[in-house]
Amino acid sequence: MEPTNDHERAIAQAVDKEFQNNPGGPYEAFVSEIAVSLGFLTSDADTNFLVSYSQWRFENPIVRRKVKAATSPERATAGSDARSRRNGG
Repeated sequence: MEPTNDHERAIAQAVDKEFQNNPGGPYEAFVSEIAVSLGFLTSDADTNFLVSYSQWRFENPIVRRKVKAATSPERATAGSDARSRRNGG
């Protein structure tokens, strides 16, 4: 679900932040809190987007991926080649 204007982008960012801070909470409880925190009056369209996006986010949670640090074979080879040249090999 993609926001199409500035208000929707602000709503999506607020919803995403709230769901990251409290991923297991019921999305219905967040809607009024988020609406108050936005800093602008919401139109009917904004409110509909807030409810729809909150429900969508609840059904499509943000998954944090763990990045595994690994040395690529190219790096290991390049480093060993440089050492070989320095050592006359």
